[in-house]
Amino acid sequence: MKRRDFIKDKLMFIVLFLMMGFAMGWLIGTMGMPKNIVILIEIIIGGCGMVILICEYHRSAGFYKKIYRDLNLLDKKYQISAMMDEPDFVEGKLIYDVIQESVKSMNDEIGKLNVDCEEYSDYIEAWVHQIKMPIAVISLICENNKNEITTNILNELKSVEMYVEQALYYTRSNVVEKDYLISALDLEKIVKDVIKKEAKELISASAKISFKGIEGDVYADRKWIEFILRQILSNSIKYRDQNRDMELTYEMINKPDCSELIISDNGIGVDESDLGRVFEKGFTGKNGRIYGKSTGIGLYLCKKMCNKMYIGIEIYSKKGVGTQVVLTFPKDSRILLADGK
Repeated sequence: MKRRDFIKDKLMFIVLFLMMGFAMGWLIGTMGMPKNIVILIEIIIGGCGMVILICEYHRSAGFYKKIYRDLNLLDKKYQISAMMDEPDFVEGKLIYDVIQESVKSMNDEIGKLNVDCEEYSDYIEAWVHQIKMPIAVISLICENNKNEITTNILNELKSVEMYVEQALYYTRSNVVEKDYLISALDLEKIVKDVIKKEAKELISASAKISFKGIEGDVYADRKWIEFILRQILSNSIKYRDQNRDMELTYEMINKPDCSELIISDNGIGVDESDLGRVFEKGFTGKNGRIYGKSTGIGLYLCKKMCNKMYIGIEIYSKKGVGTQVVLTFPKDSRILLADGK
């Protein structure tokens, strides 16, 4: 609290106090008191007023300065109520009570919202598992009745499965404790398993896939890293250059403190103006608008899941040349394993 602001706030009190002092001095003067006595009385009255103001200023300023100091130290400002001491003056007590009551009300509302979110999350997970059965049945019927129509249906079912999987992982990514376990994984096996799932699309794209030193373990959650790798592969297939055979490279570079998996393709590439926003939720960019196949959720989920597993993810691209995705796996597993328990 600044002195100037305090004086401005107490200006009415100061004016009234001065008027009262002058009025009392005039009244005493009319009673025949010596002038020096009148002046002394006015000085005493003025001094008492100053002492009252100074005491009130220091009491209030100490309270507000502590609040601002504690507030600046907090990352989560709403926790200020837990650090406040109840003051011993009326105005401070009112502020203290209002803040405590507001925080209590906010916590109650957050509790209700958390319950609603958990119920909705449980519903989505149940729906995802239920919808997998009719998808599997439709797929089986189409496989047993191969023709041009059923082949097209199977291709569309592939997209449906991907979107259903996105919905499941979008829900799970908001709750770390659900389906989340960090462990040492054989990266080569996971990469090849993901490629097998997209084998038909890769064959139809005449894809040439090469591997460079991807042997070795990395620390991640198996299901989450499979989802991330499949999203990256799906994007490479989706945005391939139709005028040339698809080329895909998986390369591992080992460094003292981390391992980098570099996934490169020769697709249409990402416009330079879009690169900085590819991980934003719902962002589709120029490619999404041109090809109409993007939801803007896949890479957003990849980034979110990588952050939870302390895995770095970066995208580099040049229009008409191709795209490169770099996943950085930390080698120190101690924090990761503790966090994933």
